[in-house]
Amino acid sequence: MPTKFSKLLEQSRQLNSHIYNTSLPILERDLDQIESQSRKLAAKALRAGEGIIDTGACCLLANGGFPVEQVSQIMENLNTLTLATTFEPLQPIPDTDIESFLNFELENIILKTVEQGKIQTTKDFNDSFEQSIHKDWKNTKHKLCDHLEHSTIISSNSTLNSIDELQNTSNSLLFSQVPFAELTTDNAKQIQVKEYANVVKKINQIRNELKSAKVFTLFDECSLKLARINSSIQSVSDSWRLLTYIFRESSLNNKSDECLIKEKQFANVRGTSKEVSEEHMNEFNSLIVNGSKKYFEDTFWEWIQKEVKDNTGKIFNNDSKQSVIDTISLFISLRLKKYGEWDQSLELFDSFPIWACIFYLIRSGHFLEAIYYINDIDDKLFSHKNDLIFIKYIKIWIDNKFKLNKEYRDEIKNDWNERIRSSIGQNTIKGDPFKHCLYKIIGRCDINFKHMPNQIVIPSVEDYLWAHLTLVQNGNQKINTTTSAISTTFPSTTLDNDSYTYENMVNNLLKYEPNYFNQENIWNMVLIICGKFENVVDFLFSRDQYRVEAVHFAIAFAYYGLLRITNSESNNDSDITNVISKFNFARLIHQYSTNLSTQYPDVALHYLYFICLYASEEKKTIAKKYTQLTYKYIQELVLLQKSESIPHFFGKMNSEGSIQTLSEIEQYKNLIHIRDHEHFIKYLVKPTARSCESEGRLADAVYLYNLSENYETVVDILNKQLSDALASHQYSLTQDHPVVLAQSIMQNYVKQPSNFGRLESKQRTCAILIKLTRFMDAYQRNSLAEALSIIKELDIIPLEGDMNKVMMKAEEFQNLDKNIVRLFPELLMTTMRCVYGLWHIVKNQKEVFMSENSSKEQLTQMNAFKKMARMIIVFTGTIQSRMSSDVYTQLSEIEMVIQ
Repeated sequence: MPTKFSKLLEQSRQLNSHIYNTSLPILERDLDQIESQSRKLAAKALRAGEGIIDTGACCLLANGGFPVEQVSQIMENLNTLTLATTFEPLQPIPDTDIESFLNFELENIILKTVEQGKIQTTKDFNDSFEQSIHKDWKNTKHKLCDHLEHSTIISSNSTLNSIDELQNTSNSLLFSQVPFAELTTDNAKQIQVKEYANVVKKINQIRNELKSAKVFTLFDECSLKLARINSSIQSVSDSWRLLTYIFRESSLNNKSDECLIKEKQFANVRGTSKEVSEEHMNEFNSLIVNGSKKYFEDTFWEWIQKEVKDNTGKIFNNDSKQSVIDTISLFISLRLKKYGEWDQSLELFDSFPIWACIFYLIRSGHFLEAIYYINDIDDKLFSHKNDLIFIKYIKIWIDNKFKLNKEYRDEIKNDWNERIRSSIGQNTIKGDPFKHCLYKIIGRCDINFKHMPNQIVIPSVEDYLWAHLTLVQNGNQKINTTTSAISTTFPSTTLDNDSYTYENMVNNLLKYEPNYFNQENIWNMVLIICGKFENVVDFLFSRDQYRVEAVHFAIAFAYYGLLRITNSESNNDSDITNVISKFNFARLIHQYSTNLSTQYPDVALHYLYFICLYASEEKKTIAKKYTQLTYKYIQELVLLQKSESIPHFFGKMNSEGSIQTLSEIEQYKNLIHIRDHEHFIKYLVKPTARSCESEGRLADAVYLYNLSENYETVVDILNKQLSDALASHQYSLTQDHPVVLAQSIMQNYVKQPSNFGRLESKQRTCAILIKLTRFMDAYQRNSLAEALSIIKELDIIPLEGDMNKVMMKAEEFQNLDKNIVRLFPELLMTTMRCVYGLWHIVKNQKEVFMSENSSKEQLTQMNAFKKMARMIIVFTGTIQSRMSSDVYTQLSEIEMVIQ
């Protein structure tokens, strides 16, 4: 035996011989030796801590107020502790107990795994939470930007590549106040909103009929109506009227549609980043100049008539030339006579200032009357040869559309230099100021001289603007400086020659500040005259009282294509001469419509339609993004409405499942580039249905999917909704229960088998879920017999038959929809409880009548219930479904009680 053990020892040493490095000595220690060495090490650790506190520590403790003796005693007590048994287990594990060792290691591994799982779960949760927070904040930030940092103007260098960028583009022009917050709360604002809304609807109705609308005129009439309620709107009304003159609406009256300016007619001149030809720009600028000049002439004439009527009581109703001249003459007498005497600076012919009369006839736009008057006074100037020549040139200037050729201008300038220029002092002008002004306007004399005669001729800002417009001549002349051609009390500088283009005028007028004119409507008109339509909207929006007007000016400008909007068609803006402001039209309209969406949803829709003025159904550039943005805003608007309002926007269905009435949106499909009903379903109804589904508005989603003929999705949603209701124990069949909607839709589908044949499997699932809902409702009402009858009718759980029936149902179980399978644990338990309940009732009845006469029928019933319970147990063990052990346990316990 010793030989065998010795051999075994030697073999065991050979087992780990490959582990050790042969160059190092092997330390052999048994367990006792290892324990002894460990205790020695512990003792050394104790001795290292022995000793009293050193002197420095004593001083430090004493200064801190600690009793040194007490601290020393505590240290000694600590030193007496032994570490020998500190880490020994309370119940030492025998060295050869491998099972205990492995159990100990297993516990450590499990604890470590659980701890790591907790750490990973916490990390995953934090990461998911952070992502959710960032996503929510991004959406919230966009909304805050819309309300707290509204901006309509963005820089010309902006290029957009997505709908989000288009929607949220902003610049440094930020307004701190929340826009349109008072629209639905302030009574005056509500009236304003309704009146403008009526105009917007009317414009869209005209557009929908593919006709042209007199947009500026419609808004002008609306603002005049509102001005009777709120006088501050009168200033805005003046701007509307100016625009009717510029774009020729005021002269059309009831002329045919062909004469009107068409929708987006000026988009190629204004709403583009491409270079526009000089010919087209001059044509557009002339439209502004001529229209603006005519506006100031007509309003001046209206003012003259009012002054004459108010001061003399005379009204000249006829439009004859003499009537106009007589009115002007009366006005001149009222204006230029003081105490019965004419102003000494005026040149009188037959005791009347003819130059003033000619000037006012031209100033009020009566050019034919001016020629008529000049012809009438020729004989009065017979002895004034130079004046006769100048009057002849005035007639030529009028006949030649307010231009003179160089030869005539040179003659007028020579006369100017010989007779009039010498009368001009440093700060004063001698001679007739009206004659002086006519020379400067008609002969363009000394256009670099910075003063018009005096305030007797140009007393108002309107006169000043008219003079600028009258001097403007578009052409090919290029000048080095662009400064003021005229001035009364307004700043001015010098031109190099007598050319004065539209660009010169714009640069001059924009040097002023809005507050310079002391009238808000004047600066608004200055911006219109200068063609700064984006700045008009921005200026109005910066005034709280004009924010609603700003929206409608934007709509009117957009209708004609006058706004330069955010556009990414060209990344090169260097071709544009000046820095061009662009306009975030979509964002402004969306903000305004959002504030109307709750109280006036139909009105809000009509505003959203205007975004598509810059949209297109074609797949190109920024136009498609505006189309998509319009659809997105319409979906948002519909989702804000109650469920019962959705059919109004997307269409109502009749009992056969077809569209009964055309929806509010589809009626105006032409305005949002919807080609047909399929296009409408694809881009508006289906996306809204998906949004409803994601938000949990399943009834709305079902309606919209059904409307879009996406019947498979309808049934899927119904099945999930029914399954969720059963899983959450919603058994009471109230009116808002999903089963009511499901039954209604399924009945409609059954009537049209040709359309829904492919949904047979999903329909069967829905029918099963409906019956299961009735089954659970009956059980909840304690109608056990009714519940058991329904589950028998369903025949998804075998309650009768043999083992073959069980196996067949187990195979059918594998093909059941997941919405049913997930409910099976609860269904099995409820079915077993029904069986037990009925068995218990029969059993109690049997015990009552046992002594008299046992009923065979009762015994038969009890045996039948026992068989049902047994079938449920066998079926539960046969199907391959994940169920908790509690289900098996409870089913078995009930079955054992029954047996």
